[in-house]
Amino acid sequence: MPDNGKKSIAPQKASAPKKNAKPNIFKRTARFYREVVAELKKVTWPTRKELVTSSIAVIVFIAIFMVILFGIDTGFTALINLIVA
Repeated sequence: MPDNGKKSIAPQKASAPKKNAKPNIFKRTARFYREVVAELKKVTWPTRKELVTSSIAVIVFIAIFMVILFGIDTGFTALINLIVA
């Protein structure tokens, strides 16, 4: 039979009820922690020497930056006091 561009109005089969796509909260939580442990096993942890060296470098950088900001703040405070007073 040729297609006249009309849609069939035959009744549709009722589909089976959909299953819940997401597993329950306990399964998802357990899966999350298993994946976290798997990722942590892949991490290359620094040696004690590398950790100490990096920590010292960060502390020195912060101290230098703190001195620079203190100098800038003190300079601007003095400048404002000259303008206002």
